[in-house]
Amino acid sequence: MAKSRRLLISALWLLPLVWAAPLAMADSASDAPRAVVAKALAEIVAVLNEKGTSEESRRDRIAEIAYANFDFDTMSKLVIARPWRKFTKPERAEFIAEFKTHLARSYGRRLSRYEGVEVRVTGEVPEQRGDVTINSQVMGGQFDGAVLAYRMREKDGDWLAIDVIIEGVSLVSNFRSQFKPIVAQGGAAELLRRLKDKNDVLRDEIEAEQGGGAS
Repeated sequence: MAKSRRLLISALWLLPLVWAAPLAMADSASDAPRAVVAKALAEIVAVLNEKGTSEESRRDRIAEIAYANFDFDTMSKLVIARPWRKFTKPERAEFIAEFKTHLARSYGRRLSRYEGVEVRVTGEVPEQRGDVTINSQVMGGQFDGAVLAYRMREKDGDWLAIDVIIEGVSLVSNFRSQFKPIVAQGGAAELLRRLKDKNDVLRDEIEAEQGGGAS
């Protein structure tokens, strides 16, 4: 059960930005967080529907759209939690960059698994700090019935995603539990070393998939 849940989280972390927006917009076209998601959706769907474009190219472009719609600074701070205060500015910047790379390489692969998927928005919940959590459920496809939510926060006038919750499991909390013992034992330097090593492994795996014609 734990393994299957991890796989679900791995596959679906970007799904709310990719699929939920048009249904959410149908409820309230003036809702600012949903308007942001709708714009991201239009860009992503255009990429997904392109013919004759390699999956590598589509994945890279979708990652760029996600980068523009997630607040990775805030996500990184939430993932590291209290030890973030002990990270130097260069360590913080390096972690944010490596964390973005890790997410893109880990979860932005095999776009075909999203075929036939829609998301039905089931509610919106105001949160502390003025955040908004939008709840939704996957309809159809490989992940039919999965429950998704994503938390949006306004920053400098822009609404950005700061967490994705899949089947009750927070992406931020999931990574926090992975990184906490590493930081406790070796600090920022050890975490950055391991994260870089893992990103190198993922890069090699992606290159091997591309060389073998995997999609």
